[in-house]
Amino acid sequence: MKRILPLLAALILMACSGHKKDKAEEEAKKDNVNLVLRVSRQNRLYTAEYQVHKIVTHDDLLHLKGTILGFEYDQKFSLGDRKVAIPIDVTLKSYVDFSNFTERNVERSGDFIHITLPDPRIVITASKVDNKGIRQYTSLFRSNYTDAELTDFTRQGVESILEQVPQMGILTTARESAAQTLIPLLTEMGYDEEHIVITFRQGLDTSKVREIYDNEGSVIKL
Repeated sequence: MKRILPLLAALILMACSGHKKDKAEEEAKKDNVNLVLRVSRQNRLYTAEYQVHKIVTHDDLLHLKGTILGFEYDQKFSLGDRKVAIPIDVTLKSYVDFSNFTERNVERSGDFIHITLPDPRIVITASKVDNKGIRQYTSLFRSNYTDAELTDFTRQGVESILEQVPQMGILTTARESAAQTLIPLLTEMGYDEEHIVITFRQGLDTSKVREIYDNEGSVIKL
């Protein structure tokens, strides 16, 4: 009987411990679900906006190339020069789309919580060409640029702006703004700010702008 009592006590303690553990896991799961629901309500969170002014320039010379009487020629003529400068204004925005945010984005370890945010996206919400500010120089032997050519030069200018996005810092701003939005939600749920870690997924290559460019949502399709 003396041996049985300690054994029963141990079993009771184990059962209580297991019950507490199950209850803690259940509470953690509920917290995760509540967090996912609250974050998902953010839907598309716009985190940064940049206004970019750029003057797109193009310069080309009259270039003749061919063969006469068996002799090849390749000649550029300075009198056939023409140039154009096109002022454009582009509005870039970055956002984080929480519509697909799930429990897989939430990792808990004791008092710490780690949130992995969805990839940031870049969208062009507005673009404008200053038609009055366009300047052309056309030599006597050349015609003016066509509307199609001017449109193509403008598109190339927008593409060059997008290529500079990694150097602008807009993606860094997107991360910081998203974190500043989520931290108050987490502190309301009882987490200490120093125990909150918010990151984007590993392997995100922000130098490949086309991979994070929202072509469907932008006013300019690339």
